[in-house]
Amino acid sequence: SIPDELQLQILELCDMTTLAAICRTNKEWYAKASPIIWSDIDFVELSGDGAYDDGLIDQQRQFFATCSTRMDERPDFWAALAARVQSLKLTRMPGIAISYKSKAELNDSNDYIFIEIWPRDRRNIYDVIAEFKNLHTLYLFVKDWWEFSSIGESEKAVAHNLEKLTNLKVGGQINQDMMLALLSRPENIQHLSLINLIHSPGQDNGPNPVLFLRSIQKRFTNLKTLHMSKLAELTEDTNITGARWEFDPAAEIDLLEEWADFLRHVSATL
Repeated sequence: SIPDELQLQILELCDMTTLAAICRTNKEWYAKASPIIWSDIDFVELSGDGAYDDGLIDQQRQFFATCSTRMDERPDFWAALAARVQSLKLTRMPGIAISYKSKAELNDSNDYIFIEIWPRDRRNIYDVIAEFKNLHTLYLFVKDWWEFSSIGESEKAVAHNLEKLTNLKVGGQINQDMMLALLSRPENIQHLSLINLIHSPGQDNGPNPVLFLRSIQKRFTNLKTLHMSKLAELTEDTNITGARWEFDPAAEIDLLEEWADFLRHVSATL
């Protein structure tokens, strides 16, 4: 008996878990809730205090596995779903390759492996993200332990398709070419957060910073908010032999000099 417009207002206040439950009620409620859940996919909201959550990571794994399966099996249906996505907010992603199996099915004892490390020659999360051509907000944090092999085609797809991106929050292990792909239209970016970015983990001499801003800094003409955080100076990780999470002094200076130069160019619009 509740008018349709009030029903939609109520649905828009629900989180993803509640919307997913509503979608399973019947066809009528699925038709009402599905467009909302696909327009704003928010795993960050489900993370609460932001603590590391194995279950939440596996939900994200399932999300990408489902998207990848739909791309292959029901391309027309997938195209309609992908067109709805305007905001995608992800928490920690332990890798970029898509796994179709849960941790239990992989029989893997490592806590951080939910998205398979190998093989790298198949579809990855960036290939799925590139399908969301109406995306205006993306939050992504990749926490991998290995260097990426070539993902040049993924970078091209991201650069070509994400024309409407205005709000970007990224962190973790994302290399220079992918950062440039995500920021292929810096003049559109209004809100930017760069958090603890590294090119690869520091098994020997510490991690390498991702330096990419100088080549595009003059094109940020509409930036309103900016958040930059360098890698925290943590002690050596005893669980992974030799891993270090501090920039060496020269790398840290290079990074801070690039940030200072970037701030000089964008300060007028912030």
